[in-house]
Amino acid sequence: MAAPSSILELASDVQRITHEIVDHINSLGSEHPTLDASSPLVPQTPQYASLRASLNDAANDLIRLVNGPKTHFQSFVCEHTDLAVMQTALELDFFAKVPTDSTISLTSLSEKCGVDEDRIGRIMRFLVTLRIFREPEPDVFGHTAQSILFVNEPGLYAAAHYQ
Repeated sequence: MAAPSSILELASDVQRITHEIVDHINSLGSEHPTLDASSPLVPQTPQYASLRASLNDAANDLIRLVNGPKTHFQSFVCEHTDLAVMQTALELDFFAKVPTDSTISLTSLSEKCGVDEDRIGRIMRFLVTLRIFREPEPDVFGHTAQSILFVNEPGLYAAAHYQ
């Protein structure tokens, strides 16, 4: 079967598959994932994995179609910047220095890291754009579902830091 080729076809596929994912999560009696630090993990079932793969394909195709090839490749070739910022966060151990149950001021984080506020602020705001941390108010940072994973999963932290 050929992949859908129009924006509306892909958007329809994204919506249909999303409904299937919600139905599957509901059938398991599980909580739905969110972007919050307290979010439950996604189900680890073969059916969920299959639905996730289908949704990723449709959503990525939709994003590529909407963005166009020029924007897609501009973003793609700059992904090393995302990785560099992530490596800095791992090296300075932002994940352990940001409290798991509250927030931290830029000044306090800067002091804990031993790096100037301007630099820490720039790095943290870049990570906020990637949804790795959040900035609920100016110069105050907290965990998200993505960042808290590096606190709760030492193996994942080690694998990421190894890179």
